[in-house]
Amino acid sequence: MSKIQTYINYIADPRARRSIRSLFTKFLNDDDPTTFKGITINGSVTIGSAGTDTLTVTAKLGSQLYHNLSGQSYTVLKIHNHDTTAEIGGLETKGELINTTGTVVGEQASWSYEPTGLTGTPTGVSASSNVIAIAASHIVTTGNIYALVGEAQLYGTLNGAAVNVAGVIGVVGGAGANTLVLHMAGVQSAMSTGLVNPTTGTLSYFLANSLSTVVVDNLICSLQSQYVTNFVSFDAVGTDKCVEASVATPAGNTTHAIRVLIAGVEGYIPVYAAKTF
Repeated sequence: MSKIQTYINYIADPRARRSIRSLFTKFLNDDDPTTFKGITINGSVTIGSAGTDTLTVTAKLGSQLYHNLSGQSYTVLKIHNHDTTAEIGGLETKGELINTTGTVVGEQASWSYEPTGLTGTPTGVSASSNVIAIAASHIVTTGNIYALVGEAQLYGTLNGAAVNVAGVIGVVGGAGANTLVLHMAGVQSAMSTGLVNPTTGTLSYFLANSLSTVVVDNLICSLQSQYVTNFVSFDAVGTDKCVEASVATPAGNTTHAIRVLIAGVEGYIPVYAAKTF
C-alpha cells in the first residue's frame, strides 16, 4: 500500500490524512501491489473492463456461489475464453475425495424440469450439454474428436466381488407414470440430420475400440438377462441392410438374416421362426 500512502501524504490537513489512512487500512493490506482484506459485498459489483482487465483470485472459496433469483431470463455464470491456446481452455475442477463410505461425487449437475402450467412440450431437456464443434472451412487430418470423455483410471487395487467400474454409465430412474413414450434407454446414439457419410472410413452407432492388447471377456454383457425380453430389436427390414427377409431353410425355417462383416467379408446370421429348429 506504499503508493497509496504516498498520495495520502500529499493531503495538507493531518486530520484528513488520518481519516483517509484509517479508511484504507480497514479494507486493504499493507502490501504492494495492494490486496484486499476479507470483506462482504452486498449489491452489484463491476470489476474491470470487459476484455481488458484481469481478475486473479488465489484465496479459498469459503462458502457457496449461490444464486436464487426467481423469474430470471439470463445465464447466471458464463465462462468465455476466446482464441485460447491453453490445453484446458474453459474450466478445470480438481480435488481429492476422501470419504470411505456413501455416494461420493466430484462434480454434479442436478436440475429439475418444472414447466409452467405443469405441462411442457420442449424440443429437448438435459441437465448438461457438451458440444465440440469443428468450425466451417477448418480441416482436421489426425487425432480423436470427442464431445464427452469419461475415464476411470485404475492405479490402486480393486478387491471386492461387488466392485463395478465403468467409464460412462447411463441410468433411467424415477417412479413416475410413463404412460406413452417413443423410447426409453439408458444410452442413446443418434446421427444428426445433414451429417455426411465419410467418403473413406466407417460410420457406426457404437464403436468398441481396444487401446491395448488386453483380451476382453465380452463385447456386450447382460448381468440380468432374465429381465430382458429381446436380445436385439429391429423395427424394419431392407435389402442389403443389417436385417433382410429370408426364406432359406438351413435345418429349419428362417424368417430373416442378420448381416455381419468379419475381416471385411460379408456373412449372415440366420433368424429362425421358432425356438426349436
